[in-house]
Amino acid sequence: MLQHAKPGTDYPRNFKEFLQWFHDDADCLKFLEHIRWRDGFQCPLCGLGKGWRQSRGRWTCQRCRRETTATAGTIFDGSRVGLQSWFLAAWMVASSKVGHSSLNLQAQLGIGSYETAWSMVHKLRRAMVNPDRDLLAIIPRPPEPPWPAEDRWEVEVDECLVGGKEKGVSGRETRTKSLVVVAVEVRGPADPISGFRELGRVRLARIPAADEANLIDFIEDVVAPGATVNTDGWSGFHNLDKTSLFGYRHVVDNLSAKARENPDDPKMPNVHRVIGNLKRVLAGTHWGGVRPKQLDYYLDEFTFRWNRHGAKSRGLLFFRLIELAAQTPAVTREQIVVSMRPQDAVLISNLLYDSDLRHWLMGGWGVDALLGKPSRIHGDLDLLVPKSEVADVERLLRSHQWLSVAEWKTRRRKRVLDPATGELVRPDARPAPPTHVVSLVDKFGRRVDLHPLDIRSKVAVETLADGQRYEYPESWLEGIGHILGQTVNCLTAEAQLTRHSGYAPRRIPDEHRKDVAILCRQFRLEPPPGYRSLVKHRKPRAVDEDREGDEE
Repeated sequence: MLQHAKPGTDYPRNFKEFLQWFHDDADCLKFLEHIRWRDGFQCPLCGLGKGWRQSRGRWTCQRCRRETTATAGTIFDGSRVGLQSWFLAAWMVASSKVGHSSLNLQAQLGIGSYETAWSMVHKLRRAMVNPDRDLLAIIPRPPEPPWPAEDRWEVEVDECLVGGKEKGVSGRETRTKSLVVVAVEVRGPADPISGFRELGRVRLARIPAADEANLIDFIEDVVAPGATVNTDGWSGFHNLDKTSLFGYRHVVDNLSAKARENPDDPKMPNVHRVIGNLKRVLAGTHWGGVRPKQLDYYLDEFTFRWNRHGAKSRGLLFFRLIELAAQTPAVTREQIVVSMRPQDAVLISNLLYDSDLRHWLMGGWGVDALLGKPSRIHGDLDLLVPKSEVADVERLLRSHQWLSVAEWKTRRRKRVLDPATGELVRPDARPAPPTHVVSLVDKFGRRVDLHPLDIRSKVAVETLADGQRYEYPESWLEGIGHILGQTVNCLTAEAQLTRHSGYAPRRIPDEHRKDVAILCRQFRLEPPPGYRSLVKHRKPRAVDEDREGDEE
């Protein structure tokens, strides 16, 4: 990303300049090319920086003859909506201090379908997280001497419930709400009346429970080591300075004791100010229509906007959003509705690890674990599990509200009148075709596929329902990968390549086609017979003289 973007040169400063910069889709495409290929065109397949431009904004690589565009592989890929409409949507979402609902965006841009506007906004929300962002309260390196203590950022952390009013529960108990933990940077003296201190950046995340494991994991993920962390007296924070290896200085603000001593004294007003702003945005802009399975991306949008509220130009927010959108993998509407997030994959892996259940990530998540970064959006999580432990894994996941596919489909069916009993019942879902995989689905539709593995003396065998066999030597089960910085067990690159290339070349799914190409390029593996065209292309022929002048 461009560290020091210049207003009026790298991005439009206001909406008037925006209209002057982007007259049509061609102007938007040139701007996107400049952002994505700042040093000139670079082939996404072979990495060569030489090619020529064709019609309709397409580029052809000089070496592998791959045709591509600046939108390929980004959130704009495959969209029927013009780039000018996308840029207008990005400007509206980024420049507003409270955001825009999908319905408002549809009316403002004249988009015919609400579903299209909804997908556009959610794709933009997925691009609002910078993967290289700094931790909270991080000290610049090297620190500018002297570094006064009053100028150092501290961090306030608290959790809240999001989801409206709920009857029949008390305290942190909930049946329908989502639990969100919030961290905000604070520094300087407190205002004598309001108690507010200078606020910095924020981080928000949805957690399954307000216990010690989830709260301390969140703090370690977002707060720099050695920082001062202020919390209330909740038991989940008690051992922060004891169990964490990050050397935090834990300051406890006992709100109950404060309330008894001085009812008018503000209690942790800084983090509560952020929580209040979050709830007003969810209730005001989106009319309380945020579903729990999409809440994480609304939190990302709030974080993106809050952390840039001091920007002097609204155009800078638009510029940063387009920069991030050019780096975000393509995603379809179906994947937005149901997708397995990185934190979900880590949570399931840790759950099995804590229960001493052996497992290995495979499929798309297995490739991403080896790479240490996401390459695409995943709808499910594939796990290799010893045949003798499949029942234990299934029992463990069921205890955490996971259901079989048939049960999940049955629960989603509408009730019909049973003529025999006169009661409303849900008809059973149609039985699935026989398969060797045990599939479980959670309430959001995210799926985990358990692949039984017959572990023998020197080799492990996976047998599919059609009789096809995959043999894995012991060394292939020793893969180590990382997701969100956490170590997970996965198949090695050789095993992943063997498993991904099990399709006939003409029937290989697009996502597996990409995974095979990534594995071969990243780990210098020889592509299997029939797949070499995915990685190695024919020798480049001589470039026409007429085209040499157009190369970049």
